[in-house]
Amino acid sequence: MRYTNARSVSHVLLGVLDFVIRGEFVCSYDTNALLGVSILGCQSKIRVRYSPAGYEISHFQTEHNNPCTTTFMVTDCSRRRLCDTERSVIQPSVERNTDPLEVMDLAHSELGKVLLYSDIRNMRTKVYERKIYVCVSCPGIGNLNDLIRRSSTIGKVEVLRDSGGNVSKIIFARNDMVSLYGKFPEVVGLDSTYKTNKMGWPLYQFVITDGFGGGRTVLLTLTRTEKRTDIKQILQSFKNIMGDTLKTTTFTVDCAPGQLRALNEEFPRASIILCLFHVCQSFRKKFSNPLVKKWLYRMADTRSYATSWHCVRIIDLIDRAAGAYIRSYWLRSRTYWAASHNRFTLSMGNNTNNRVENSHRQLKRYLRKNDPIEMTVWKIWRWIDHDTQRKHMQGRFMLSKYYRYNIPESLKVILRRLTPFAERKVVKNYERHRLDDFFANLTTSRFKEGYHRFFVDLHLVTCTCWFYCAYRLLCRHIVSTFLSSLLHSDILCNSERWTRSYNVFHELP
Repeated sequence: MRYTNARSVSHVLLGVLDFVIRGEFVCSYDTNALLGVSILGCQSKIRVRYSPAGYEISHFQTEHNNPCTTTFMVTDCSRRRLCDTERSVIQPSVERNTDPLEVMDLAHSELGKVLLYSDIRNMRTKVYERKIYVCVSCPGIGNLNDLIRRSSTIGKVEVLRDSGGNVSKIIFARNDMVSLYGKFPEVVGLDSTYKTNKMGWPLYQFVITDGFGGGRTVLLTLTRTEKRTDIKQILQSFKNIMGDTLKTTTFTVDCAPGQLRALNEEFPRASIILCLFHVCQSFRKKFSNPLVKKWLYRMADTRSYATSWHCVRIIDLIDRAAGAYIRSYWLRSRTYWAASHNRFTLSMGNNTNNRVENSHRQLKRYLRKNDPIEMTVWKIWRWIDHDTQRKHMQGRFMLSKYYRYNIPESLKVILRRLTPFAERKVVKNYERHRLDDFFANLTTSRFKEGYHRFFVDLHLVTCTCWFYCAYRLLCRHIVSTFLSSLLHSDILCNSERWTRSYNVFHELP
């Protein structure tokens, strides 16, 4: 990349620039030729600013096509920075919605500073954030105070402020969502989405898995930032609203480091599973070799411990640098993301955040990125009403469905007590019946499948296989023990959350 002198280039560029309003300009000719770029195809941009002496070039932005990097050459950035005293002089004009050109002239005459239109726009955005608690967004909705006061009658709402007294978080949940969490608290999915409001605040959702295998939202949060301290405050509010959270044993999150540190501090006894999709996405961004990515995906998805290490050795042979990177940064935390290390963790059979992403997709059909915060909160409450009614209708329809399977009659009686989702899972696992050895005594029954051995407790009706640990549902070992008439307790004593009787009334708001 070759550059010429900025001052000599400025005289040439000023003759070929199309001047537009607001002090931001784009070159109308090929800037590669003007700047003397040796690599063709680069997209170079020049920005000039308005000053009483005329138009001056503020900086160049040159994007290379090989290598793909971006370089800024700022000519005079220090003259745009304002201290607190100088900002207090400009602030009244910004709050009165004064014309930007007048604000620029005021800053130059009073302070000797040269501001851009983007600087004034950012200052107005911060002013709007400070007035968020009193502004009226839409007729009939009212301000945020009135909306929260009305919402508190049908749910729980918490408004958190920062050290300056500004609103930083809005956390809310309906009463039926709190009771729903009390019925299914074992696994919680946590993720955020963006472009839901005018302020650019991320929207967090806490999603549980109900007895029909679907995701249900139990808490929503609008937060200004996503730092570790912010996530900790959200988790503390989650504890306050939900009450008893000791039964939550697993959290499914993406690869954000702040979420992991906050969860480890607030829920030290809970297991954390990284979303497999986000893990594979990180691999896809880091490596370009398709063969390396293939074995990385297999390493993350396989449930076999030996196969996982076999994939690591193959990656070392293909690309030594990729193998060193995986060993240094990923294998140390493999208990979070590798299916071979968390297959015995209670996850309801899902090591991704697709249930949370599905809720995000449905909710964003109602939201717009230009909506004020008041309108966003009001639309979220409307979506909760519609989603509750839809889930209630789906639940009644699912409870009316029964399937026919080619299984023993004694097992059909048990399956009729389960929901259709749990029924299909049990039958599919039972059809994979492959037992090399079977032994039973007064307390346990032992099963051998290849190199693996599993044990069933006849009194507690528990098993050591990964299917039972992931679902808390009847596995083929428990079913085989039941068909042999060896169990001493009810076969569904630990699978109550999957029964039809347990899921009849939880859909009602």
